[in-house]
Amino acid sequence: LTEWVPRIKEMERSASRVHALMNNNYSNYSVKNAQQLEKLLEAWQK
Repeated sequence: LTEWVPRIKEMERSASRVHALMNNNYSNYSVKNAQQLEKLLEAWQK
């Protein structure tokens, strides 16, 4: 997920809202990954 953080942050500069979709095919990973991504985005510094 770490490699997505700079991409998402760049998109935020030119969009009023950015959405990230998670695939939930197995074992609730999408929820866990979304929570992890949220923490990474909050901690990100350029």
